[in-house]
Amino acid sequence: MKKIIKTSLLAFSIFNFAFAGTEVKEIVCGKGINNREILNPSDNFPSSVEKVYCLSKIKTDEAPTDVYHIWYYKEKEVAKVELPIKFNSTGYRVWSYKKILPSWTGKWKLVIKDKDGNVIGKKIFNITH
Repeated sequence: MKKIIKTSLLAFSIFNFAFAGTEVKEIVCGKGINNREILNPSDNFPSSVEKVYCLSKIKTDEAPTDVYHIWYYKEKEVAKVELPIKFNSTGYRVWSYKKILPSWTGKWKLVIKDKDGNVIGKKIFNITH
């Protein structure tokens, strides 16, 4: 009986270790945030938008930890925002925004990295004339 219990505990420990970590469950971009939800979600914005917000739902069992929103315009990094995750959760919401100049049209990308620098999510959006 002791052998079965030890084997079960070992299997449970391996299972928990295999699923430990931080991952992105959802990334949504929009024109604002209200009550921890994105406003006017879209992947395409006019050049008059002024700011684009990106909200990420994070699943983690490593809290406290940090994730990073890294903003790219035409494949060049233009901003990096550190976002603290204070509690273990299946849907901890964090967001950042980027001010957009009217001349910054084209492809944008938000990359989300964990505390170790691993890419855990990406979102592409466009600014159009």
